[in-house]
Amino acid sequence: MLRILSFMPFYFLLAGIYWIIIGVEKTIQPEKVARKIAKKKKKPEPTEKQIFRTRIAGVAYLVIAILLITVLKIDIGFLEKPELTLPSENQNPNGVYKSTMKDFLNDNMIPGMVLGIVDENGTHLFTYGYKGIDKNEKITRKTIFEIGSITKVFTGSMLVDAVNSGSVSLEDPISSFMNKEMKKNQDFYNQITLGSLVTHTSGLPRLPQSLGFTMGAIISAYTGSNPYRAMTEHKILSYLDRTSAPESLGTNWEYSNYAFGLLGVFLSSHKGLSYEETLHSVITEPLGMTNTITNLSQEQKELFASPYRGYLRLGSFSMGMKSAPWLMAEGIVGAGGIRSTGEDMLRF
Repeated sequence: MLRILSFMPFYFLLAGIYWIIIGVEKTIQPEKVARKIAKKKKKPEPTEKQIFRTRIAGVAYLVIAILLITVLKIDIGFLEKPELTLPSENQNPNGVYKSTMKDFLNDNMIPGMVLGIVDENGTHLFTYGYKGIDKNEKITRKTIFEIGSITKVFTGSMLVDAVNSGSVSLEDPISSFMNKEMKKNQDFYNQITLGSLVTHTSGLPRLPQSLGFTMGAIISAYTGSNPYRAMTEHKILSYLDRTSAPESLGTNWEYSNYAFGLLGVFLSSHKGLSYEETLHSVITEPLGMTNTITNLSQEQKELFASPYRGYLRLGSFSMGMKSAPWLMAEGIVGAGGIRSTGEDMLRF
């Protein structure tokens, strides 16, 4: 399945080119095309109306093809075939690691990756590929990636720190962290605890049940844009105010990005800090994780690996379907907004 998905930009680009060829022919030579169609269907010579419709269809094909190719955000370049490497010569990991990763790379076409391993002999960090087709720079231990839902481990660690310090309890209801003006679902808020948020037993949906967010997510899947850019703290709390109490509250396990977004909001606001400031004070500063952040500095942007929705490599020719970085607003950042390096993650 992953191999099929990696060829998607190639399929879509071919479709766009094909539609452009059809569109140009129908737009420039509508009479010729209309006659071909009539002859194929064994019908008389086309009327002026049919010829006009053929030209309109040609324009439509061109518009759709141009939109398709624009939305693909195709990135094309020529790069040497990447090799799996160990940055440090004194690392001597189990040979099974390398063979397993080579099998993975043979089965899946990707532009680049970092893989860290911790075992009885210490730490090992493998690198592969490039930071992007437009960046002729190889992946290193300092290349920054989006770590996605591994962010939840950090948010959970922040909660552990707050519980250990005695500033909060797992049994604390979320109502104690919310604006007192939000009273619509007060009983609901009293039932949801910090413990239920972190264990996915709050009964909250995977994502906020909002038509605007749902439509934005669908559009972003096709355009490669960022569906989380507008998920502010105010919005995520407003969505909560419109959520009805589920029957499964506190009992059934249901994975929820929404719950972890809220947990990040409550923990950071309780400290009077932003999520990134809380992350820095609780985890990254004590551990010396200098490139684990939610917002990149200008220098860190140069280290960031370009995101792709699809990727194809044929020899030295590479083509990718670009995606916008998922810079998450404060309301949902605790669910998946951290960026980090292989070096930092091994330290963690």
